[in-house]
Amino acid sequence: GEELFMSFDDFDPKYEEIYYNKLHPDDPTATDYDRVDKIIRDSFDSIPTKTVYVDDTPTRKQYKQKQKRKKSQKKIPTVDLSIVFQLLRNVVKVYDEKLATLIPDTTIEARSILEAGGREKFISNHRSVDWITSNGICVDGLVAGPSTISKEKGVFSFRVTA
Repeated sequence: GEELFMSFDDFDPKYEEIYYNKLHPDDPTATDYDRVDKIIRDSFDSIPTKTVYVDDTPTRKQYKQKQKRKKSQKKIPTVDLSIVFQLLRNVVKVYDEKLATLIPDTTIEARSILEAGGREKFISNHRSVDWITSNGICVDGLVAGPSTISKEKGVFSFRVTA
């Protein structure tokens, strides 16, 4: 299954406060995401990088259209940051367990987080069965359909979900 996400942007701020402080005090907040994004950016900024040129190989359809090949630049770290992230996670865990869980495991994951626009926007589909058992709820009673309050899609329940 997929994960569902919600944003408090359209709601009264009191609901966000109730959600984080009373219902889910262990869930990361926007500040937590900003802090871990800074940790990741600072980690990448502190190590040497090299520029590689990636040949954007045309797909079959592009090949038939005889488009010019483009080369794009990408800066990649010359050092594997996995051990650094592990060390950071262990140190941060002493002071803030919630923040420590957001620190990535590998250099590849950290780069994917930066490319996605930050930890809050990065969706990792690698959840253990234990995590799903303790944090997930069954939402098979939900049906997608046109929203009754906007022009976008909405999700509707045809039975009690929690």
